[in-house]
Amino acid sequence: ALQPGLGVSKELEAVGDISITGIVGGAGSRDPVMLQSVRLSMVMKMADCICESISLVERFWENAAII
Repeated sequence: ALQPGLGVSKELEAVGDISITGIVGGAGSRDPVMLQSVRLSMVMKMADCICESISLVERFWENAAII
């Protein structure tokens, strides 16, 4: 499940059954100042890549079901 707030050391209730994690900072770094310095464009490009990957998998499954 997705753990909202984990990157800024907040304990919030888990959401969903599956999650995809995109790491934009150093591994293990939980410094909120570092997270604020990450460019939004980098996060948006990562989100676009994840969305496109999910879309490709869905199309693959649809084609495999036809065969």
